[in-house]
Amino acid sequence: MMLLLRVAGWVKDANIRLIDASTLIEFAEGWVYGLPELRPNTETNQKCKFVSIPGAMQPAFILLIRPLVDEHILMKDSPITIHSLTVIRVEDIND
Repeated sequence: MMLLLRVAGWVKDANIRLIDASTLIEFAEGWVYGLPELRPNTETNQKCKFVSIPGAMQPAFILLIRPLVDEHILMKDSPITIHSLTVIRVEDIND
């Protein structure tokens, strides 16, 4: 994560957008977390230089139920429980 924050510092004044797909920096200051494709025209998504996208399971779930919510088949406040398992190696998360 420290390396990613260092790179963000290097490119903060460049005319580029940095996208973190590692899920290591979900809620860092100055970063937007989410799926920008679901709201591409919002001011935050248009202007944000640093975007952290969810890992594999969250977008799969969001993209699965989003059409159901949009069509009012599933209400936004419906209680939903998801059970998923994943394996991660410690060496994969160390900088």
